[in-house]
Amino acid sequence: MMLLLSIGAWAQHEYYDKALAAYKEGNLGLAMQYLEKQCSEAECDFASQWLGMEIFYSAQEYQLAGQIAEKLLPQLKKDAHDSRCTVYAYMAVAAFENEDYKTANKLLTNALKEDPKSSYCYYERAYTSVAQEHYDAAIKDLKKSIEFEPDRIEAYTLAGLCYEAKKDTVNMHKCYQTAIEKTNGETPWVWCEYGATYFNRGQIDRAIDMLFKAITLDPENARTGRFYNFLQKHDAVLLKDRLKAKVEEEPWNPTWEALLGDSYETIDSLPEAYMHYRIASLQDATYDGGVQPLRRLAQALADADDYEGALLLLEEGLEVNPMFLPYRRLKHAYTYNKGDYAQALEEAERLMDIDEKQKDDLMFLTADYLCKLGRYEEAMVRCLEILKTRDEYNNLTLLMAELYRKMGKTAEAESNYRILIKQADDYFDYATMTPKPITKETADRLGSFTLPRSLMGIGLQDKAQEVVRIMNGKISTALNENPDLQLDATLLYNLACVNAVVGMHSDAISMLELADKFGHSQPRYTLVDPDFESVRNSQDAEVKEQWQKLIDKMTEAQRAKAKRIHEAIDGVKLTEKQRIIKK
Repeated sequence: MMLLLSIGAWAQHEYYDKALAAYKEGNLGLAMQYLEKQCSEAECDFASQWLGMEIFYSAQEYQLAGQIAEKLLPQLKKDAHDSRCTVYAYMAVAAFENEDYKTANKLLTNALKEDPKSSYCYYERAYTSVAQEHYDAAIKDLKKSIEFEPDRIEAYTLAGLCYEAKKDTVNMHKCYQTAIEKTNGETPWVWCEYGATYFNRGQIDRAIDMLFKAITLDPENARTGRFYNFLQKHDAVLLKDRLKAKVEEEPWNPTWEALLGDSYETIDSLPEAYMHYRIASLQDATYDGGVQPLRRLAQALADADDYEGALLLLEEGLEVNPMFLPYRRLKHAYTYNKGDYAQALEEAERLMDIDEKQKDDLMFLTADYLCKLGRYEEAMVRCLEILKTRDEYNNLTLLMAELYRKMGKTAEAESNYRILIKQADDYFDYATMTPKPITKETADRLGSFTLPRSLMGIGLQDKAQEVVRIMNGKISTALNENPDLQLDATLLYNLACVNAVVGMHSDAISMLELADKFGHSQPRYTLVDPDFESVRNSQDAEVKEQWQKLIDKMTEAQRAKAKRIHEAIDGVKLTEKQRIIKK
């Protein structure tokens, strides 16, 4: 984010080249890091500013892309029509995100003056007109968009929406049917958009017919689309009944069994949901379309703190396909969550060979596991290996500080802790001192917690406790102002951890209880989490009693939940269909 606040000069071209390469590979986060590295007090050159704009736009950071575009506009020559068109378009998208539809419309008009044949700009301007309910203007622009790009499918569906708003059902059907013809009926989202028109007119059965066509083409995309979720919320019972009929019609298709389980889960009929997930997983152990039945069962058991049961289920799928990434990733996560760091290390190393996208993160995790296993020298070697390919980041710096401390290298440890304290200044002011309520952005910043840990690392316990008290106060204030506020459970768990680390044991237990209330209930991992070691070993009788009561309460609730899930899984009747499947 610093790129926008101080678009500085590039100290070395190698960082620009690295940013460009990362951008082309689709690694936008790394590309942003390299661009920020280039910033200095001087002006940034044109190419770097342009790359920054493209990266932010691709990352859907439209406000940042639009602000950079605004800075670029005066630098463009009057005859640089293509570039000026792009800049106006990015500024328009930023305005649209701010719900300033009039400004967005004007900016797109400017873009079209630069390139009068831009199908994209006509389409985007139509969108601004739809937002203002100017449907005739939108239809006019959509016709121009289609004229210059006849295969722009979204233009047909948006035109259909406009005709629907004008109650012109003849042209509405023509638009959607043209979109279906042009995609040979093989594009799920077109069927979903068409289905929405039937839903809006109260024809729910026809709407579900359209949804089922989308599901047949691509269960995952159709299942995660807004139309499916909308139907689930509006009439989950009707959708469930139609899915039951579909299961009878196609009894060997795991898609319908899995989606039926999804519908039961929506109406809180969990035993039935788990039963249908189980049937679907028996039909195809690695079926992963949309609902991911075996994965959902494993996750339910893991949520109930039954990691052994979850891992046994995952093994069923891995026996069929040992390289199936979704199950491999979950297996790695669950071995860690049950506190088996040696097994988690093995799983992470196995994943590194097959999961290129997460290789860097996995390398860091293996270093962390080695640290937890007491293999400090090996962990440090991996940390240094990471630094060869990417710049420092907070979690790595903190891990290295901890490693140096445990290896008795006090000066090196203090140096890394002080790096984090210096980096945390802006974060500390922003996240803990401003009167803003807890939002996703402030929660994310609170979630790193490197500052209090680093202060503890150099012996400043009082200062660390002061920081944590301010963090606790932010949570309390937010809940007092809005008792219905939904806070991130992982954030609360991490805050409980940092309370324990700085020696505020009663506060740690209170925050852990709050985390449990919001859904982070993992008594098994909590009992082995190194952050809570001082709480577990506390000599204060009251603290020990509070801790044990909370752990017992969490454990009892999780056991009851796990029992219910196992009963549903084990209760699948072996009809002739399942017997054949199992053979």
